Amino acid sequence: MRTRQPTTTLEDQRIPVRVKLAAAWTSFMFLYVYVDYFALYKPGGIGDILDGVVYEFQISQTLLTVFLASIAVPTLMILLSTTLPARANRATNLVVASLYIPYSAFNAVGESWTYFYGLGVALEVIVLALILRYAWTWPRTAPSATMATSPDREAVRAQQQNSDAVAHYLAADASPGAELVAAALAWRAVPPENDEAVLSLLEAGMVPLYLHYIDDQRARLAALGRHDLSEAFVQWRRRLLQ
Repeated sequence: MRTRQPTTTLEDQRIPVRVKLAAAWTSFMFLYVYVDYFALYKPGGIGDILDGVVYEFQISQTLLTVFLASIAVPTLMILLSTTLPARANRATNLVVASLYIPYSAFNAVGESWTYFYGLGVALEVIVLALILRYAWTWPRTAPSATMATSPDREAVRAQQQNSDAVAHYLAADASPGAELVAAALAWRAVPPENDEAVLSLLEAGMVPLYLHYIDDQRARLAALGRHDLSEAFVQWRRRLLQ
């Protein structure tokens, strides 16, 4: 009796966008070169070259330099796609691929072998379109990486604001409950160990702090014309002093 082997799932690894772009430019180069190479098999192709004519142009150093430059750009894009920084890489691929689409289509204009050149140009344009898609959809940095530190920044900011507020309060002359305020700030970082000392500070400083707050708010409310709220603070002050 044969034991059935458990089936396994093939691992589908994610391909980096740089590798995709370099592979696409490599495919484009193979198509680019072989279309020109197979074109030599056309009747009269070799004869035209021997006569000093290629694609109806007279063969010259200038023409061959132009041909070399046109093929050097996609050749270098294989290297640049793997080495340029992300932002420059994306922009370069978008620009070069966009320019080579009409350039590739121009090679089929006026040719009598429509199927041969049509297929070659179509495949080149498809590869260039893939390059545009890969570059356009270049993965962005996940926002969670930056958001993860946001609570930490907020906590540090809040702690600094508390420290600044306490320093401002203690800088004033004869601030009520100054010892309690300073201790409370320290307790935010290190909890107090002596409960009796905490109770003593609260009994001595809490009521003066409330009275200071009430008097400050009464003056502000009166300046705003909210005498009803100011009177509520007066009643609260009376209850504290009873």
